[in-house]
Amino acid sequence: MESSGSLSESQPVRAEQRRNWVRWVRTAGVQALKGACTALGAGAISLLVWWIENR
Repeated sequence: MESSGSLSESQPVRAEQRRNWVRWVRTAGVQALKGACTALGAGAISLLVWWIENR
């Protein structure tokens, strides 16, 4: 009987761990996207400045 009690107790823990993992992955994805957009924007601005200077 003890095994079924511990199984029901471990289920919410596993669900919470999965939620935390999903939250972490989503946060990491957002940060990576922000970094990519920042790099893209900086590259576009520097390219525009270079193009204006070399016209």
